Amino acid sequence: MLTALRQGARTTVAKVFLIIVSVAVVAGLGFGGFIGNIGQRTVLAVGDAEISAETFQIALQRQLNRLSQQLGTGLTLEQARLFGLDRQLLSQLASEAALNSEAERLNIGVSDDRLAERIASDPIFLQTGGFNRQFFQQVLRSYGITEDEFVADTRSFAARQQLALGLVGGMQPANAMLEVANIYANELRTISFLTIDEAALGERPDPTEEDLRAFYNERSGDYRAPEFRSIVYMALSEADLADPSAVSAAEVQAAYEAELDELTSAGERDITQLLFQDAAQASTARGRLAAGETVSDLLADNALEFTITELGAVQRSAILDQAAGDAAFALDQAGPTDVIDGRFGSVIMLVNELVDDSVTPLAGVEDRLRQELANAAARDEIFSLYDAIEDARAGGDPLDQIAPRFELELVTVDALDANGFGRDGEPVDLPDTDSLIAETFESDVGLENDTLDTADGGFVWFEVTGVEDARDLTFEEARERVLIDWRAEQLDEMLRERAGELVGELERGRSIDTLSIALDLPITTTAPFTRGEAPDEMGGPATVAAFEGGEGHFGDVEGPPNAEGETLTRLVFVVDDVTRPAFFEEAADVQQLAEELGPALEDTVLTQYVGALQTSLGVQVNQTLVAELTGGGNPSRQ
Repeated sequence: MLTALRQGARTTVAKVFLIIVSVAVVAGLGFGGFIGNIGQRTVLAVGDAEISAETFQIALQRQLNRLSQQLGTGLTLEQARLFGLDRQLLSQLASEAALNSEAERLNIGVSDDRLAERIASDPIFLQTGGFNRQFFQQVLRSYGITEDEFVADTRSFAARQQLALGLVGGMQPANAMLEVANIYANELRTISFLTIDEAALGERPDPTEEDLRAFYNERSGDYRAPEFRSIVYMALSEADLADPSAVSAAEVQAAYEAELDELTSAGERDITQLLFQDAAQASTARGRLAAGETVSDLLADNALEFTITELGAVQRSAILDQAAGDAAFALDQAGPTDVIDGRFGSVIMLVNELVDDSVTPLAGVEDRLRQELANAAARDEIFSLYDAIEDARAGGDPLDQIAPRFELELVTVDALDANGFGRDGEPVDLPDTDSLIAETFESDVGLENDTLDTADGGFVWFEVTGVEDARDLTFEEARERVLIDWRAEQLDEMLRERAGELVGELERGRSIDTLSIALDLPITTTAPFTRGEAPDEMGGPATVAAFEGGEGHFGDVEGPPNAEGETLTRLVFVVDDVTRPAFFEEAADVQQLAEELGPALEDTVLTQYVGALQTSLGVQVNQTLVAELTGGGNPSRQ
């Protein structure tokens, strides 16, 4: 709580959000006499302060918008309720009302000058040259609050912040607490353990039919068939309509010519650039290169002064000097260009190799172009068919009559559960699975359903033809699952029993080394580990158990899960070594603990303080009205 108040002072977005919520509170608080019963349109009362339904709705909608922005998707009110947004908002409104009341009682406030300074110095309202009133008003409008509301609540917010910081601001954990926290976070343990698995148990008896029936009868509610629905559907997609063979050669040729620019790869020249400061020397060198001499020959002539740059194989666009690039690419064979008057001197572009422009032949792209043209034609046709099918449905025709008329396959699904599985437990192959499944279980037999859009631009029409209610499976239907579960429970019981026997041996003074030899089981000894960084071979439960006693502590615990998430082993362990960490108050890890514990202490104390204020003032919540406003049913008023 205090963290939110602190961050509200530093972080503009957080502060504005808190103010938005609180504006709703301030607007709805009435300080007239407390009658004793909450009014029918009052959501919350804290002492004499009442928060109206309208105030609550405004705050709830703003919270909902904020949460939607954080999640990147629009949330419904029902989804927000699942997040507990309504309860969080009630708690926040009650806390703020209690703090506002106490701040007023203690005459805590802020002067007009300080309030103006606080608002004017807020970074969100600063433009070049300082505070910009027009921008200030623009920001407030974007959040849906007026200037008067913002100013009033900034004053209220400042009072709450002063009260909270004055009470618990700057709290730091005592060294004794830090020492305990340091031990908890950094103490090292080393353990040795034996792994008891199925192989260590010997032969396992098979169950009798009576065993399985008894097991089933005790757990019959665990073996249920889900609700199944049978449907028929027909799907229409571009892929169904696209016919590449119907595209003419002339159409393909026209598409090819339209893409020639994209299908053309620019040519390259392998170039050596020679830069001369003396134009006469450049002219001499150019003549010698044209006569067949090489760059090496020129370098051997001490009378010539020039620099060489190997440009390598480049396209025309890579040469920044337009004149030099034009000259190099104007040559139709290897050799030197004429001397070019460049920006930094006289330049010769020596072209060593030419690679002309290349065009992908029609044969290389014909299949793609033909398919794209077919898809485009299908896109036009699909909407015509859609309109015709919708007209038929509007006329009352069922899908089993429409499908053959438009040469579409009518697919029958005999059984589909709400998770998309069939009676055999395997996924059912469906178009646009998610929406079709959801709509199937929203519909019923005999209802006409909305057409579904598919991700590939197509459509799906469906009808529910049957509903099979969820039910208990008979023993015969569930027998295979019952056998699997019986064996799993038997294995767990036998593992626990065997591990318990070994723990009994340890209690009687035998060592884990002796047990290892007697059972021919290897001992695993871990590297030192902390509570937060245990070896994978131990698993979480073993990590917890290892810290439940000191050196020499022993016990048994379930082993780590396998790749399928099943726990098929138990570990019998002994704590070999306990190493407590040194405590230095100035150490970085101890300082980190202090930084984490300080805010936690502040929040704990402030939460208790606010709770005491609410108890003193009295808090009443009109649960019936809250349920009405949030769509959460109709509970009784409290």
